[in-house]
Amino acid sequence: DLPKITCPVLVITGDNDPYLKLDGIYRMKALIKDCEVDVVVGADHELTLKNPKLIAEKIVDYLI
Repeated sequence: DLPKITCPVLVITGDNDPYLKLDGIYRMKALIKDCEVDVVVGADHELTLKNPKLIAEKIVDYLI
């Protein structure tokens, strides 16, 4: 169903996430027409909990 997504998508992930591997993220990106991937170096799966300010800044930058 990913190719059916028509709105812009931002995926923020850490390069050390043990659950969401980067190859899977980039396969997903290839299936979504307007998808941007932002990889945070050194971050893991708890990126939003450990650094919410960074995530908020990335989302605001994406939306502006």
